[in-house]
Amino acid sequence: MKKKIKASSLLILVSLLFASHENIGITTYSRSISESGVGGVSGVEALFVNPAGLSSGSKIDLLLSYEIPYGNIKGLKSTILGFKYSNFAIGIGEYFLNIENEGKYAEGMYLLSYGRNIGVINVGGSLNIYKFQDPRFGTEYKGGFDLGIQSAVSDFVSAGVFYKNITRSTIRGSDLPQYLDIGLTISIQRLSSTYLSFRMYPGSSPVFMLGEEVSLASGLLLVRGGLNYGEDYKKASFGLGVNLKDFVVDYAFSTNFELSPAHSFSIRFRR
Repeated sequence: MKKKIKASSLLILVSLLFASHENIGITTYSRSISESGVGGVSGVEALFVNPAGLSSGSKIDLLLSYEIPYGNIKGLKSTILGFKYSNFAIGIGEYFLNIENEGKYAEGMYLLSYGRNIGVINVGGSLNIYKFQDPRFGTEYKGGFDLGIQSAVSDFVSAGVFYKNITRSTIRGSDLPQYLDIGLTISIQRLSSTYLSFRMYPGSSPVFMLGEEVSLASGLLLVRGGLNYGEDYKKASFGLGVNLKDFVVDYAFSTNFELSPAHSFSIRFRR
């Protein structure tokens, strides 16, 4: 009887966590600055934040990220793989949970993205395939599209806009994440970067997102922090990065004040 109750509670929790694909595709770096980088993130990191940033950064950029979300749910994991070559990028993000005697529950997002520079403006778009896997009902896929813009306002300030799921795709009768991010990035001679942005959902109050990155030891060590604040959504984050020329190793710790914290790790190669 206790096992049945435990299994039922777990399935309810899984269904709540997996209801909207909201957490899929958030890299370690993006976690550490509370997803506030819409105005200035470039390279492969832009794949999941604002594809307009793909037209900036290194020609070859590879990212592998692993996350342990909500530590009190044993076996729940998340992985992200992103690869950028020139202005093109592909990405895979997936949350998965294997339950004994039940099978594998998973949500995934697979992206093909392109960014291009047009004068002082960077534009980019992503074609997404969403996946929902449930051992009881099988696996279902759905397509969607994202669009983003970035532009340098001055030598120190850049701005960006990102529209997630402009096709308003749904899966199994539930809306997939749809929002508009608008933000600024203020950089001071590669010593620090401040990220300020707002996320607006249809029919909901805006979420304010703040992130900060400080470069120490001539750029070898990167210290980050962030805050998401909305009427029904509050989250804080902290992160560290080690910049080893072609490689960057990142760690992020985040919590939403209601569920147990998440730990995220990534390694990035760029050239």
